[in-house]
Amino acid sequence: MKYLQMLWDMLISLVAAGFICRSLGYLLTVKNKRQPRFILYAVCWLLGNTVVYIGDLANLPPTLAVFLALVWLTCEGSSLKKLTIGLMLASTVFAYNTLLDNFFRRIWEPVFLYGRLFFALCLFLETKFLAPAKGYELSAKMWRLLLVLTIPPAGIVLSVVLLSDIDRASVEVAEKYIMILNNRISISQAMYVALLLLTLFSFFGLLWTVTVLAKQRKLEQQSMFAEINQNYYEAMEQQHSEIRRLKHDLANHLQTLVVLPEEKKEAYLQELLQNSSVTQTLNYCGDPTVNAVLTVKESLMQREGISFHRRLEIPQELPLEKTDICALFANALDNAIEAAGKLPPEKREIFMESYAQKGLLVVSVKNPCTEQAGAGRTDTEQTEDAQINHTLSLPRTTKADRQNHGIGLQSIQEIVRRHDGDMEIRREDHVFELFLYLSTGKQE
Repeated sequence: MKYLQMLWDMLISLVAAGFICRSLGYLLTVKNKRQPRFILYAVCWLLGNTVVYIGDLANLPPTLAVFLALVWLTCEGSSLKKLTIGLMLASTVFAYNTLLDNFFRRIWEPVFLYGRLFFALCLFLETKFLAPAKGYELSAKMWRLLLVLTIPPAGIVLSVVLLSDIDRASVEVAEKYIMILNNRISISQAMYVALLLLTLFSFFGLLWTVTVLAKQRKLEQQSMFAEINQNYYEAMEQQHSEIRRLKHDLANHLQTLVVLPEEKKEAYLQELLQNSSVTQTLNYCGDPTVNAVLTVKESLMQREGISFHRRLEIPQELPLEKTDICALFANALDNAIEAAGKLPPEKREIFMESYAQKGLLVVSVKNPCTEQAGAGRTDTEQTEDAQINHTLSLPRTTKADRQNHGIGLQSIQEIVRRHDGDMEIRREDHVFELFLYLSTGKQE
């Protein structure tokens, strides 16, 4: 019977650890490997089952240090994000354990185990329904602000537990210190209970703050990208209209050729052929927006001395917003043009492939790059901007005005995610490739 009780107690503690681990998973992305997930589960079990006595210096500090260190190692995201979320969760669990072990446990001994399970379940439900959307991100300034807001509740728990001179390891002192059974609580005890309950409530406030800030940042990014994409589209439309005007003028040129004397026709034809904007074709594919973008970008490549190799299989107009189509192709080619323009003339070339089949749009843009630079950017610069997204390290802009530039890839990434797609940046054999796919919502 004793062994069955031990197994039951272990099962309860493992379930509680699972709830805590899932709660953490709603706020941080765990590395997609079995070993980090197992380590994180083990440290969550340690966190949830740590006995915290007031005045005992042996348990809380090392457990907190181990928990934060393993969260940092097993989770993805910026260091500020992992530290803030880890400290938020740890201070909340420690606050509850302190209340449980020092006050509630004397009322009913089984609360030591079942109380931890109940708290872990409540923590899981609260995080599940209040946590921000998966893959959320905040700026470094916002994470610093949240870290500052997280320090007070964490400091309260540490102060209550570590700054007391009562040795909770002594049972005799504990019996004198806790008088809950006799309904007698000293002023200091009441203060401890109030402070620890305030710490528990602060987790709700901090979690809500993270969610609100994440939603606000997402709305701001969508608004910014929408404005940029709209400007891109308007510029492409203007260029497209200009080309249509030139083609219309071509009809007038032909009429003029009819009435010109034979000796003047040759000179007139040569003059027209030298005007590249007249001879450009718009029939890259079946989508007029893609045609407009590629027409303008190929004209820019010709001025930069860049060879453009393309293969497009888009038989008809794409069922996507024109601003999104424009932003995808224009931003992808802008990055390649900028990178290729930094290479020697003989190496300046860009390769584009795009397919629209079975409800998917696939785009691949490749360009040569230097040995140490992806798309003209150094590895050091790429590392510094790795915080843009926890699953994708986007290259850093080389432009001086980094507040207003270098967001082309972010704009592409936002569109791709909005359409249930994915985006990858590859660099192999001195070739930089931007590869993406997204759902067009239409089966062909």
